Amino acid sequence: MGDAVSAWVTVYVIAKEIGEYQALQALAQLAPRLGLPEGLEGWEMLARQMAGG
Repeated sequence: MGDAVSAWVTVYVIAKEIGEYQALQALAQLAPRLGLPEGLEGWEMLARQMAGG
């Protein structure tokens, strides 16, 4: 996983924790451009991988 994607996953995790809707919406729109599934599913999957689960 590249550094940029890793940083975006960190943003996803923090935004999810604090309920930052605008950041989550932006990540959902960015996902397909990075080859991830549309929406937040791909970010959730990557977050789990980074956490080792």
